[in-house]
Amino acid sequence: MMISKNNNVVGFQVLLFLILCLGVVNSAKFRYPSVFNFGDSNSDTGGQATLMGMQFPPAPKGNFKVSGRWSNGGLILDFLMKKMWLPALNPYLYSLGLPNFSKGCNFAAAGSTILKPTDINVTPLNLETQVSQFLLFKARALQLVSKDKKLKKYLPNEDAFKKGLYMIDIGQNDLSLAFKSNKTLDQVLASIPNIIGLFETAITKLYENGARNFWIHNTGPLGCLAVNVAKFESDPSKLDKHGCVISYNEAATTFNLQLRNLCDKFQLQYPNATVTHVDIFAIKLNLITNYSKLGFREPIKSCCGSGGKLNVEVSCGLAKMLNNGSIMMGLPCSNMDDYVSWDGIHYTDAANNYVASQILSGKYFNCYQGVGVVEANVLGGVSGLFDMRLLGEDSLGTRSENSRNSSSATWKNIVSAYEYLKEGLHWNVGDVHKLVWYDEWTLFVDSLTTSIPHEIKQFICGLRYPSSTELESRWEWYLAAIKKYSAREDYRWLLEKTLYWNANSNWNWMWNTNIPKKFKFTMWLGLYDTLSTETFRFKRYLASSNMCKRCNKVQETMEHCLRDRERSKAIWHMLDPGILDSTAGTALEEWFWKALANNEASFGAGLWWVWRHRCNDIQY
Repeated sequence: MMISKNNNVVGFQVLLFLILCLGVVNSAKFRYPSVFNFGDSNSDTGGQATLMGMQFPPAPKGNFKVSGRWSNGGLILDFLMKKMWLPALNPYLYSLGLPNFSKGCNFAAAGSTILKPTDINVTPLNLETQVSQFLLFKARALQLVSKDKKLKKYLPNEDAFKKGLYMIDIGQNDLSLAFKSNKTLDQVLASIPNIIGLFETAITKLYENGARNFWIHNTGPLGCLAVNVAKFESDPSKLDKHGCVISYNEAATTFNLQLRNLCDKFQLQYPNATVTHVDIFAIKLNLITNYSKLGFREPIKSCCGSGGKLNVEVSCGLAKMLNNGSIMMGLPCSNMDDYVSWDGIHYTDAANNYVASQILSGKYFNCYQGVGVVEANVLGGVSGLFDMRLLGEDSLGTRSENSRNSSSATWKNIVSAYEYLKEGLHWNVGDVHKLVWYDEWTLFVDSLTTSIPHEIKQFICGLRYPSSTELESRWEWYLAAIKKYSAREDYRWLLEKTLYWNANSNWNWMWNTNIPKKFKFTMWLGLYDTLSTETFRFKRYLASSNMCKRCNKVQETMEHCLRDRERSKAIWHMLDPGILDSTAGTALEEWFWKALANNEASFGAGLWWVWRHRCNDIQY
């Protein structure tokens, strides 16, 4: 008998709250000074309309009442920009109205592909061309700003290009056009490696020209678009249980898998880049399959358009002469928020808003940051939070014993959070009141299943489960009175732990001292090994060596810098010789604790002046 890890739904908030309480301060924030976007109609804010001289009516929904968008309101890009407190992106081709590009620029255009344009493309602006436009834009912008500082108000500076976010959402049209040209599924699948290769060429060129923060969307469920479903309405065998075209979604899934592999490869090749891969396919498919629960009434049918079961015989905004001489107009529906699809290809304002909210929830993206991958997946819970590539072949449990002295402060806090998490988390079976057992495999393992011990099998076989379907096996936070996790209960538990924590494991002994805040903060940084010593800088590739620049004899560890170096000892002896006499050779944390207990005023001041003296000696 086996139990799958995928069935164990663990509260993500538990670990997240504990990590934050234990001092992890470098959590990712969705904040960038600028955004440079590349893609197709899913993120086109007017590029294609400007290129072709098309006149779009104002969008009737939301705060995006501007022409040029392929929706009745905002795009996913618009909602993400809003989250970053940045203005909506102007298209690169805008020339009138003094467009402001200081916060970025949008190079996306409807109909764009990764492949080079062919005779069936509606635009020449493929990804390669968009990247070329960006390079010209960057060179020209920096040139103009260097000549006239007043233009900083309208154009991005060097910092905006360096620290900006490079968003890419493209690939849907490559697959759509392949099917449109009557290629078989096998032929479409065979073409995908070439498409991914051109995608890699494009992002590599961006990287070579200074881009470091990449935000890459995979393609959505192509087979669930109304224009594609309508082609196979007469043959239900081609559709899945949700009404989506099986072959089209298979192509999208294959494309997405190879795109994900490219993100892996790219990060390994360029470790100082940050690549965020967003699973748009999973978000949109969840929206379509659970539309009613999410407040929608029509998952596939087009809102804007006319004719047929799905309103796609006459496209949105167009007209068709019927045999009887009458004209059928592709008009929008009145209840737009009830629809997922706006025009049979693109999504409504309401649907785009939902997709953006799911992206920002963190459940559907993978963030590659050199040392490994941090994942948050809706099925994985805590077990999916840290990808095994971060750990190699070791589990978090096996790493914890030898991580405290060799790893970063962030890693130490993650290990500590895991240890505390085990105290309150238990797996209960059946009526949720019968405790089975707890083992490390349940959270962090290399395999998905584990064998159940013989005595546990006997116990489970002897259980008589209630017939009610509402009762289920699940994790419980037994430290809470109601056995359910909540931030309030977690905070109460953490406060209560001060009654029996070892003093060395509780920061209250430091924060409750009567010394200036700057002294406390310096101690806190020292305890977390984040003061900028040469060892600290060397680990982060900011220094060529970890040797002490003042004595050139040993590594400049925190202990050497603050206590063991001769000039540091001289300062301590002038203030209070007892600070060193009773704690020589002890660990830094124990030294801090004992020294503060003996003479907190002298120790706080001494630590501040030792560090200040060190910084004055070294000029970077």
